[in-house]
Amino acid sequence: MNNADALFELVRDMESEYILPYWIESFNRMQMLKFDEKLMLEKNGIRYNNKLYNYSSLSSITIQNGSVYLKKEGALWQSAVLTIPCANIPNLQTFLTIVHQTSGLL
Repeated sequence: MNNADALFELVRDMESEYILPYWIESFNRMQMLKFDEKLMLEKNGIRYNNKLYNYSSLSSITIQNGSVYLKKEGALWQSAVLTIPCANIPNLQTFLTIVHQTSGLL
């Protein structure tokens, strides 16, 4: 393991131990959580650029090629309704954890 890997693991562990519980508590209390100016989690879905993507309309959320894809079922296949680069999501692991806990998706 090199220094970069050790640093990554330390940050990930600290995020899980300190940041995630605080954000989950805030989300449960306010029923929303603002990640930045464009991205917000709400009780019923993910709001991005002021558009709400309801969990009930999504079939999955995946990570591929450095981006998070929100997908819904189409007539013959799943199609992405929103793609967000992972680098644009502050605290990506926290975001994914809360989405999974509130929606069951992933």
